Amino acid sequence: MRVRSPIGALSIGVAMLATVVGCTTSANPTATTGSAASEPSGSGAGPLPTHWPSNVIEGLVQLAVVDTQFQQVGTDLNDAINAGDLKALLVVTKNVRAFLTTNQKYIPALQAFPLSKALGDGLAPSYAQMIQGITQIEDSLTAGNGSGATAGFATFTAGYAAYGAFRTQLGTLGTQALEMKRHFNL
Repeated sequence: MRVRSPIGALSIGVAMLATVVGCTTSANPTATTGSAASEPSGSGAGPLPTHWPSNVIEGLVQLAVVDTQFQQVGTDLNDAINAGDLKALLVVTKNVRAFLTTNQKYIPALQAFPLSKALGDGLAPSYAQMIQGITQIEDSLTAGNGSGATAGFATFTAGYAAYGAFRTQLGTLGTQALEMKRHFNL
C-alpha cells in the first residue's frame, strides 16, 4: 500500500504561512499610557487610576505576551514544511494547538469586562478559527490527507488575519494592564 505525502499539497499552505510570518513582523502594537478617570478640571489633582478586575489584568498581560510569540509559531510551521519533515510538522502543529488553547482561556475574562469586551469578542472567533485550522492540519497529516492539510492552513491563516485586526488594541490594553499589575503588585 502506497501512502501519498501531504507535503506536495501543502504549497498553498506555505504561501499562506509566509503571509502569516510577514504579518507578524509588520503589526507591532503601539503602547500608550494607562487608562485613567480624570478629576474635574481645575481641581489640582491628577488622574485617578481605573481599577480593573485582576483576571482581566492577568488575561491582558498574558495575551499581550503571547502576541509577541506568534512570529515564532509561523517560523516553526514554515521550517517544518520547508524541510519536508512530516513528523516535525506534526509535532509543531500539536505544539501550536496547545499554545492556542492554553491562551484562549484568558479571553472570556476580557469579554466579561466592559472596557475589554470588544477586544475579547474579536479575539474569541479568531482564536477559534486558528484552533480549528491547526487541528485540521494535524488531523489531516495523521490521515495522510494533503488537501485537508492545505484547507487547514487556509482556515488557520484566515483566523490569524482576523486576529491581526486586534493586535494594536491588545498591545494598548496589555500595556495598561501591565502598569496596573506593577502598581497593584498583582
